[in-house]
Amino acid sequence: MTISQLTPPEVKYGYVKVISEPEGAEVYDGEGDFMSITPMKIVRMRAGQQFEFEFKLEGYRTEREEGIIVADQTQVVEKIMSIYAPPVAGQEWVDNFGLPYLPVDEYHVSSGFVRAYQWRRFTKATQSEREYETIKHSESGVNRSIVLVSQKDAQAYCEWQTKQASTEGYLNDAQYISPRLNLGFNSREMSNKAKAKKLLPFHCVVKNIAFAHVVIRSNPPGSSIFINDEYRGTAPLTLTRLKPGEFQVRLELDGFRHYITTVKLNEMDRKEVNARHIANNSVVYGRPWKNGLGMSFVPFGEDLMVSIWETRIADYQEYTEEAKIEKLPFSGFAQGPDHPVVQVSRDDAEGFCKWLTERERKGERIPADAIYRLPTDEEWSVLVGIEENPEDSPAMREFRPERIFPWGTEWPPQEAPAKVGNIADQVAAQATDVKQSQTLLNYNDGYEKTSPVGSFKPNNLGLFDLTGNAQEWVSDDYKKEGEYGVLRGGGWNSYLDKDLFAAARNAVRASKRSNLYGFRVVLAKEMKVPDSPIDGELQLDSNKKPENNENSP
Repeated sequence: MTISQLTPPEVKYGYVKVISEPEGAEVYDGEGDFMSITPMKIVRMRAGQQFEFEFKLEGYRTEREEGIIVADQTQVVEKIMSIYAPPVAGQEWVDNFGLPYLPVDEYHVSSGFVRAYQWRRFTKATQSEREYETIKHSESGVNRSIVLVSQKDAQAYCEWQTKQASTEGYLNDAQYISPRLNLGFNSREMSNKAKAKKLLPFHCVVKNIAFAHVVIRSNPPGSSIFINDEYRGTAPLTLTRLKPGEFQVRLELDGFRHYITTVKLNEMDRKEVNARHIANNSVVYGRPWKNGLGMSFVPFGEDLMVSIWETRIADYQEYTEEAKIEKLPFSGFAQGPDHPVVQVSRDDAEGFCKWLTERERKGERIPADAIYRLPTDEEWSVLVGIEENPEDSPAMREFRPERIFPWGTEWPPQEAPAKVGNIADQVAAQATDVKQSQTLLNYNDGYEKTSPVGSFKPNNLGLFDLTGNAQEWVSDDYKKEGEYGVLRGGGWNSYLDKDLFAAARNAVRASKRSNLYGFRVVLAKEMKVPDSPIDGELQLDSNKKPENNENSP
């Protein structure tokens, strides 16, 4: 046994200094045990040890900080505390302007009227012009400048201060500020105009929200539920903490028309929404489908639909005409409406996808959580039967030893049992702008340049033209550093095996156009995450005007 085997490894330490702003916060460790008050004395801890500190200070939110101790280093852990001082029943309260409120019954009422400087901050922040009058008024023996306003403008002010106070930690999620106008107010300072227009001073009153309760069901069940365009979950769904107000409910279900209705809730309301869907021609994931342009799709997994062919000239022409964008450059050869569109950059292809998404959502052909896009590089590989490491870039994925083509392993392609696709063949060799040495003279696909989509046998997924015709853009960059895009599948000019391997990639700047470049699209279901606060509470926008359609009750 050597001396080194007898010597235990050296234990290294690091140091941590814990401070807060403001000072005086209680600090607890990860087990909840009290440690000290900030600023803390420097603490020595074993290197590599994880630390977790909890900060508590009255009037502020409880905060946490965590990290790893680094050997021979001193780390300063500073926590900037966030104010959290909502009203407490029976106790005086100070708002975000520093003004006192007195507890009255279940409420807190401002001790004085809203003052002129508060009103100026409101109108400046909201960039609004509102009619008001400023007068002098004695409160507790002190002359103050207060404002006289209408009921409507007082309400707008309180909604603004509610948002400000909630953001700054002075109200909790179940509290709001409401105006209380002094209807019997009279002062010699008031003008005749203010009296005629019933402009009055007002107090701010903090109230607890009287939440409403809504049950939403659909027939068939399983609809995606959106409230004021925010996803909330699937039907049946019960929401127990809804703020009173008016809002829009929209239910979406694959294969059915959207159901849209407006719901108005008063305090403590209990209501039901029962949606009966009407079938239409919208997408149903898991089934073959044809969209509004006549593009055919087949399912791939639960959340993806793949166009069976490359995007056609007719499809792209709809885009240029409807979106009023510049037409693509001439390809240099004759093409029919069912040929793949070429001369497109990746930017052009992504623009088409964005337009088509908006168009089909508006026409209720696809739901709000569906999006047309280019396939990813990894998805395209799976479509031709090869698996990739999700962590690798397309550049790294190209280093594959297998000599596999989208149609199999036969090379040259004339040895395959059927025509493999539209590539540089003996017909292309007859073109004046193509060198015979750059063609496969023993292969005949019948087309000099591009061919109508779907002219050759599909693969086992029902997808056409994964070999040749147009090179297809995918959404990835060639390298993680960016700069170059990726094209897959070879094109009508491809004749070398290296360009037709299933793993082959063409690295091209994403902005480049060529009569070799086209694309196909996929329809993907985006992951939906409920955007609701805790316990299903819904923040209502009182300025939003919900819409109805003929499918509403």
